[in-house]
Amino acid sequence: MKDANDASSGTGAPQTKWVWRCKVCGFIEDGYPDGLPENYTCPICGNGPKKFQRVEVPIDTPRGL
Repeated sequence: MKDANDASSGTGAPQTKWVWRCKVCGFIEDGYPDGLPENYTCPICGNGPKKFQRVEVPIDTPRGL
């Protein structure tokens, strides 16, 4: 029997989310689910949205490095 406090989906796979990761410095941005704005710049290295790629990470991955 499953524990009532178990928040997993039941599949055993970790929950994930989609984020934007800077290909230059690795900064993780998770505040723009529909894509980064054209005027967005990485707060670490200053690169624009063309240097970011959308990646899937564990749900508990924090924003930042």
